[in-house]
Amino acid sequence: MLTIIGIMKSDDTDNIFSELLSLEKAVREAQTLLEVTYLITNDTQKLAPYTRAVLFQGSIGERQKVIRLSHLSVVDRTAPFVTWIEAVAMQVTAGELADQTHLLDPEEITSELRRDWVEFSQQQLLWIPLGAGWRGRQGVLVLEREQPWQPHEQGLLSHLAGSYAMTLHSFSPKLSMFKNTGLLRWGWWGLSIILIVVMFMPVRLSVLSPAEITPFQPHPVTAPMDGVVAEIEVTPNQLVGPETLLVTMESSELASALELALRSLNVAQAKLHQARQVGFSDVRKQAEVAGLKAELKLRKSEWEYAKERLQRSQLTAPISGIAIVDQPHEWKGRPVSVGERIMQIADPKSVELTMQVGVHDAISLEPGGEVKVFLDIEPLTPLSATIIHASYEPQLTVAQIPAYRVTARFNKQNLEIPLRFGLRGIAKSYGQEVSLFYYLFRRPITTVRQWLGW
Repeated sequence: MLTIIGIMKSDDTDNIFSELLSLEKAVREAQTLLEVTYLITNDTQKLAPYTRAVLFQGSIGERQKVIRLSHLSVVDRTAPFVTWIEAVAMQVTAGELADQTHLLDPEEITSELRRDWVEFSQQQLLWIPLGAGWRGRQGVLVLEREQPWQPHEQGLLSHLAGSYAMTLHSFSPKLSMFKNTGLLRWGWWGLSIILIVVMFMPVRLSVLSPAEITPFQPHPVTAPMDGVVAEIEVTPNQLVGPETLLVTMESSELASALELALRSLNVAQAKLHQARQVGFSDVRKQAEVAGLKAELKLRKSEWEYAKERLQRSQLTAPISGIAIVDQPHEWKGRPVSVGERIMQIADPKSVELTMQVGVHDAISLEPGGEVKVFLDIEPLTPLSATIIHASYEPQLTVAQIPAYRVTARFNKQNLEIPLRFGLRGIAKSYGQEVSLFYYLFRRPITTVRQWLGW
């Protein structure tokens, strides 16, 4: 160590010694493993500059896993570079130079990994094993940069690797296995007994599901006949009263039919009137009066029916409430069949909760069950509701996921809170009481039974 430093200038030597001692002190005083790995990968460049540092965890014969990259707080396990450098580390670990600080040679790895070397790293890679004597190797530090690594830098980093290894070993969970063995054994027994007892504690099954506030028993406004929608006369969520015009159907054909029916009625009336006048002197004409009366009655019925159809082409609100309609402009010109729903009229003060419980998450939900609702607009203020109905068969949701439709009514204390149609949130529905063990392992048990077939 002194020989390596001796070839350097005295000022540089003082600075290096100062940085070395400061870094070793900082590593020893680190309180957490996360802090130690950060210092190793980022502050080592105070002694030897580099562009990137990779810290591996794993002793000889174990899989080398990247636990820290310089300048990054989280390691992306799916990153191509991480996958490649771990494969390189595994092959170098199996070689003869695994426990020596040295420059990585492409000849140490297979030809397949060698082809990716140019893509992932075109720099000088320095392999620094973090050994701690009899404690074994605690990991490996790989540094890369464009400039060649000097011998004195390799010597400094090899010395520093020992301090790093000692600190990493102090955070190793294996170290606690040799301390207070008897106390630890009794502690494990006690913990096991407590865990078994806790597993028999009764808890209530629950399931989370998306929820939406919907109108309670809204009045549907349906097409009275086959036709085409001419215009939606109201806007979404508009407050309407009785007899408010809601929808206008295309009525040009209906008006023409009414005019033709009126003309036919006038003709029938004229024929009957003429037959009655001539019938006083002509017996044959008098015999036609009964047939003309029947024809007049038929024409009058046709006229009344055409008039009724024309009146029905304008749909009015049957009750007071809020008009619920989606995209009014898209209804214009759309053909509809008799009975097809166009909109709904709902009482803004009468609401219910609609939940979509997925088939795989479903539990036994009976009427009267408790529900807690956390609306997106008030996530910290839960509302309570009571289940009133759960569908027997699942249906596909908008996301094409099979789910049971569960409805609930809000409790009286929630009625003072203004609840608007369309508000969404998360609902937690409660079922029967079960043991904590069943609550935690219900899904794994179901999966195992389906896999084993019993």
